[in-house]
Amino acid sequence: MEIRPLDANEVGEALGLILDQPGLGRAELRAQVASLREYMKDQPLGQGALYGVSDAGRIVSAGFCLDSPGRAALLFVPSMALSPECSEVTVALLGRLVEAGHQRGMRLFQVLVPPDSPRDSALFEAAGFDRLAELIYLQRPTTLPLQGVSGQPDLTYEEYSRRSHGLFSRVIEQTYQDSLDCPKLTGVRPIEDIIAGHKATGEFDPSRWLVASVDGRPAGCILLARVKNRSALELVYMGVVPDARGRGIGKVMLHDAIQNALVQGLMYICLAVDADNVPALAVYRECGFSETMRRVAWVLSRYE
Repeated sequence: MEIRPLDANEVGEALGLILDQPGLGRAELRAQVASLREYMKDQPLGQGALYGVSDAGRIVSAGFCLDSPGRAALLFVPSMALSPECSEVTVALLGRLVEAGHQRGMRLFQVLVPPDSPRDSALFEAAGFDRLAELIYLQRPTTLPLQGVSGQPDLTYEEYSRRSHGLFSRVIEQTYQDSLDCPKLTGVRPIEDIIAGHKATGEFDPSRWLVASVDGRPAGCILLARVKNRSALELVYMGVVPDARGRGIGKVMLHDAIQNALVQGLMYICLAVDADNVPALAVYRECGFSETMRRVAWVLSRYE
């Protein structure tokens, strides 16, 4: 078998292998391939980002690396539930994708797989990835009535700008201290990479990035972005600084975000949260969010 870069005329076949999942119908698979190909027109793959494994001229496995700002990349390979015989060569394929991505400047590599995928877990562990977290994806209609937040602190907000960039950097870093949301990432990435990655999520609008203060002191931040091609707002990141926790500040920020999304005529607000972040999950569920799906994130860091 040979691991090699793929030609443009092989992309469709490769994406079919990568996106196929147990129980996925052929029509749905074709629709997903078409959707991803359309997305890739606006997100061109870097040189060497798409590889295939060929055996006697036939592609038996494939993978690609989608580079993002902030030196982070998302990797895609076939589900081992459908092709367990390709696990050994797919480990080698992942290594090739990571090395090529590292040469392009990428430093954090991530894959997302459905829960209860033991063969995929074994694959990524063999390829040197660490299990980061099980992510729960939540969604809430903005029209769903909100319970009040009486007795909670009054917040004032400052929007993101060049002038406030340093403030946002400091507050975001402070919110990571003893965070329960993907704690294995704490201290791995420089703050400028983190901010660049957040800006690349959805449609960045500085007026939707806010630092919240109580009595003139920064207490937390909430970063929101419009979801492309959907009437939805994504909560990209929300955090509270350690000495302000336990006062309901996160709940107030969330309520304000939901109300603003409704005023803007958006239908939904959505987010992803670490399944082990029990306090945050309790707040989201209390505010009417419901689960839409789960994915397990595996990461490999190539920061020096």
